[in-house]
Amino acid sequence: MISSSRSFRLLPFITMVILGLVLFFIFLYPLRINHDVAIYIEIGDFILEGKIPYVDYIEVNLPLIHYINVIPVFISRILITNPIKVFLPLIFLLTILCIASIHHSLRTLPPQEQVATWAITFGIAIFTLIVFTLNDFGQREHIFVLLYFPYFFIRWNRREGVEVNTRVAILVGISAGIGVLLKPHFVIILAATELYWFVTKRDLKTMLNLELITLSLVGILYLLHFLVIPSSMRTALFGEHLPSILSGYSAYGYHRIPNLLGCISPIILITLVFFLIRRWDRKYWALISPLLVFTISAIVVYIVQRKGWIYHAYPALFGGIILLSLLCVRRYQSQAQVEGESNFSPMPKWTNRDQRMGLALLIVIFLAVFVFGKSNEQYLGNAKIREIIEDNSNENDEVIFISTSVLPASQILLQTERKHGYRYFVAHPIAFAFKDYSTVEEVIGDSPLMTEEVRVYLDRLEEDILKNQPPLIFVHTMRPCFACPSGFSLDLYLEAVGFFESEPLMAYEIIEEIEEWIVYRLSKDLGELNLEYRWLANQSMVMLVE
Repeated sequence: MISSSRSFRLLPFITMVILGLVLFFIFLYPLRINHDVAIYIEIGDFILEGKIPYVDYIEVNLPLIHYINVIPVFISRILITNPIKVFLPLIFLLTILCIASIHHSLRTLPPQEQVATWAITFGIAIFTLIVFTLNDFGQREHIFVLLYFPYFFIRWNRREGVEVNTRVAILVGISAGIGVLLKPHFVIILAATELYWFVTKRDLKTMLNLELITLSLVGILYLLHFLVIPSSMRTALFGEHLPSILSGYSAYGYHRIPNLLGCISPIILITLVFFLIRRWDRKYWALISPLLVFTISAIVVYIVQRKGWIYHAYPALFGGIILLSLLCVRRYQSQAQVEGESNFSPMPKWTNRDQRMGLALLIVIFLAVFVFGKSNEQYLGNAKIREIIEDNSNENDEVIFISTSVLPASQILLQTERKHGYRYFVAHPIAFAFKDYSTVEEVIGDSPLMTEEVRVYLDRLEEDILKNQPPLIFVHTMRPCFACPSGFSLDLYLEAVGFFESEPLMAYEIIEEIEEWIVYRLSKDLGELNLEYRWLANQSMVMLVE
């Protein structure tokens, strides 16, 4: 039987196995990508082409995530490869840099406490495996924790009186500033931890230092950049899209707080209970207490968003896993001290070779089977839609998906090296407009309802069809469509308002009706048509006042 000290000697080995397994699957499935991340990567390509955010393309998030995705796209252009093949290794590299930075920050711990460093590293590896398995690799919440935690442990060093290198402080301040600004909600987490350190240290001079100043400057520069962006972008973002998002985003669902609490991982809740009711020595509490504050504030952020989407809980999950790792290792370490085996070695030292090889084999087999199944399922996606796109269009062609959901368009288009054929990635104006209606009859009925925002959306859709002449148009027929009233579908609504009767749409023919999609293929040259009849002409609709 492996003794307690040998149990945590195994941590570095298991950590390397897990991270190696993730890297293996990144290269095994080089085009496996999350749907939101696929949009951000395509946006990076748009920006390199000179397109203006919120004018030439319309997306519901603030622009920092757009800007940083220019990096993998730029590298992919140099390497002449699909940007997904660059993005995934870059995120893995960011994970390794995060781990290396944490090891550097905690190098001052005494030898008997070095196990805490490996417990944190092990927690990061477990978190990485979970995020990769759920196909959320590179989501903003994932990037946030990777950019923020090197800063977090530099701040911990400051509190403990450890000297911090000037260059390191500047670098982690910049990275943390970028991470925190990816979503406004992350500022809550930053503020909570900074407030905790200030209250417990009560030394403003010690805590107000270079990394915090650098982070603050990044935030100030980000705010100031809105003054120098193109006026059309600023007007579109603040005058049109942000007000629309703030008033309509509830269409995509709000969950009751008890339901949200139920969705949070039991590991996090159990860990919080353990740390709240148990007593710890001062040194260990100095390490885990700010992690506890981080986790609690991340849970608050998850609840504030009220969407219930699992990736919103990733910062809380990250903190919870780290805390649980520290808790378990601390328990084993206490037992090892009783047994007289308190020294920690970063490498396993078993005398039984068969035991070592058997344990390694079991770990690899278990994780490989689990991750392989999830990877294979998510990588293949919708094979029929992929086949239609590849058979009826060419690389770099523009294809339109009219849907209130980003699935499966963003992934498939990026994987097949096609592009979105109109400026909206999602038909969110339709979802926003009818969020307060419960049935399709209320929206369509004898005279379909219309809002100014929906009219603008349909105008732009038609303009982009005329301009881009996409070879394929997919219309979602799911009833109800995502974030829509009961029985409502986009094909029903577009037919009711006469959109399919306009001459540009007459140039398309239906070639497939599959899996809740109608597929239209361009059959005539739009340049040869007399485009006098626009979709809105002579339609009997009820225009709603917004």
